[in-house]
Amino acid sequence: MIQAYQKFWMGAFNFWERTVRSDFWSAMFVHFIVLIIPLNVHHYLTTHSYLGYSLVWESLASLTLLIFWGYALAAILPYFAMTIRRLRDAALPWELIFLTLVFGVGSVILLILNGLPQDARARHLPIYQPLNVSSDQLAEEPQNFSKAFNLYFKNYFDFSGRLNRKAFWLVQLVWVLILTCFIVLAKLLEPLNQFGLVNVAMFLQGLFILFLVITAIPQIASFTRRLRDVGLSNLNILIVLSTTAIGTAYYWILNHKISLSYATNQDLLLQYLLFLVLMLIILCLIILLSLPKQAVREK
Repeated sequence: MIQAYQKFWMGAFNFWERTVRSDFWSAMFVHFIVLIIPLNVHHYLTTHSYLGYSLVWESLASLTLLIFWGYALAAILPYFAMTIRRLRDAALPWELIFLTLVFGVGSVILLILNGLPQDARARHLPIYQPLNVSSDQLAEEPQNFSKAFNLYFKNYFDFSGRLNRKAFWLVQLVWVLILTCFIVLAKLLEPLNQFGLVNVAMFLQGLFILFLVITAIPQIASFTRRLRDVGLSNLNILIVLSTTAIGTAYYWILNHKISLSYATNQDLLLQYLLFLVLMLIILCLIILLSLPKQAVREK
């Protein structure tokens, strides 16, 4: 079941092979469980008023809702890919995936079709199996910034390979520099709002959001390949990146809610403690990303 769920994510960009019925339903079962967990936690936190220190739990409830929507959006492409592979396994046209556009009824019909057994006409198609990444496979070494950025966008959707330290940090330094420029410009343009010149600020905000959207997937892919090159397993990579992302999101949500409320000394103390914990997590991540090839396994 867990292996089928791994295929669900690792086959997110594979639409031309096929998936057997057992793998599909095992993956869908785990996918459904993962979906309902944050919703149930959110419901519990928002309906039980006896929980102490409401600001903390309110922020945690917002975080669980954010996790739900983030997971749901991230799972759209893997779901479509696995569904299309299952349709191919049943010798059905892949265009049936558009039934999902028919709200409610279309999804039910599609699930029924995915319950059909394998068709003999589809046996010429290979069954999807994730590629095994060799630990001895050499990562390509960039010679300059141009080569590093070429690898960055060339491997836009590559979550299965490895990335050496030089290629990773060359791109990350430029990414941080661009991000810093956006932040500095945003601070400099804040007085424009007082004079009604909001168009410039809105244009800059739009560029910033576009920059984050374009680089979101290659950033996650680069972090994944770099941590694998260090020697972490897929599970450990997921734990490291999820902990960092969830910690950052919770700190931002709590900080935002504190700024909108009448903050007490207890609120501010918690805010500072969370900031220190978050900085410690980020520092550990930076140290991991800076380690040489297979450093974790060698130890």
